Amino acid sequence: IRIDPDNVDAMYTIAKITEQSKPLVAIDMYKRIIEKTGSVWEVYIELGKLYISQKKFEEAAEIYEKMLSIDTKNKSLKQTIVDMYIRAEKYDKATAYLKKLIILYPDEVDAQAALVDVYLKQNKWDEAVPYLQKIIESDSVSIEYRFRAAFVYFTKAQEDISIMPITK
Repeated sequence: IRIDPDNVDAMYTIAKITEQSKPLVAIDMYKRIIEKTGSVWEVYIELGKLYISQKKFEEAAEIYEKMLSIDTKNKSLKQTIVDMYIRAEKYDKATAYLKKLIILYPDEVDAQAALVDVYLKQNKWDEAVPYLQKIIESDSVSIEYRFRAAFVYFTKAQEDISIMPITK
């Protein structure tokens, strides 16, 4: 690379060799590859994995967002972005993605349950309640999700007795 700073193959080789022993060097190499070549799905995947291994969840989310700009309909990628923002404690960004997922997939309960979890992490009980009620009242939602929602009410009733009638 010192001899030929534009040698992408050498950068890729260095990145692969240093992933385990010097992940920050590998991250730098992958970034340089992206600068030289543009959007490369495989490089984004490796970079995202490295950020996760370094517990740099917000950076991983940003990489996955770039991947999403390539594959805009990739639902699992959207869910991964949400997970990264939750791990990074960037709840507003996670909430924004979850609300989009709920609009796109209104019958799928995973995003609703995740949104409830995010609201509860932020102590936003009032925002969580409509989603909890929707989960509990829907016959099409699995019993596991309904039980989890009921358990959330039960736990909340331990600290706020006024919601005990709803909990019952």
